[in-house]
Amino acid sequence: MTIEQRIEQLFSLLTEWRTFPNYQLERRVDIFFALYLKDILRHCYSGHEFDLIVPEFPLRVGTMYPDAPKRQRNLSVKVDYACFDSKRKVCVLLELKTDHSSVRADQLENMRVAKRKGLDALLKGALDLRSASRSKRKYDALIQQFIDAGLMDKRLELNEAEGPPSKDRANHSIELAIIQPRPVPVDSFRSIDFDAVRDCIRLMTGEDTVAGHLYKALGTWRTAP
Repeated sequence: MTIEQRIEQLFSLLTEWRTFPNYQLERRVDIFFALYLKDILRHCYSGHEFDLIVPEFPLRVGTMYPDAPKRQRNLSVKVDYACFDSKRKVCVLLELKTDHSSVRADQLENMRVAKRKGLDALLKGALDLRSASRSKRKYDALIQQFIDAGLMDKRLELNEAEGPPSKDRANHSIELAIIQPRPVPVDSFRSIDFDAVRDCIRLMTGEDTVAGHLYKALGTWRTAP
């Protein structure tokens, strides 16, 4: 079986299995969206270039909700992607949904709260999570990405949860977006429906096998299974 046939088989399985109970398509296809996410964002945010994308961006509960019980404050809720345009000082918090029934009100509200808190608070929350975590190496890797992108002060020691904010990260605005099958309005969010994603990757389908199969699959996935 050729690579082309394997890729075709893969998308065929995804399309079939999404109709089964308990099968969560978005957990399997996020990697395919990730391949084209910068292109999608460039298409939807004209004039922007997103140079850093962080998957499963952690929002510290205690940062979001200071009155939360103490035992919960160093837990986190996740956003599918935090997308940074460092030149224009914009951060887009982006959620990916392949089924409208999986859109949760509490998830969207967490993102609205995150926007109100601002980027400085969210990054400081990541440092606090690092201090409380047993997976410090993974947080070190994440924090180093922030330092490299100028979002945190380069003098910041990774083993400390405090430090002066970087001037480079000041005034970053936060925008909210959701990729979803159909253009259903979501308050405070930019809705990027599957047809918009297809428009973005359309020109790639002639020479990009994965783009071609994703383009075709999105035409099917935009309808409920």
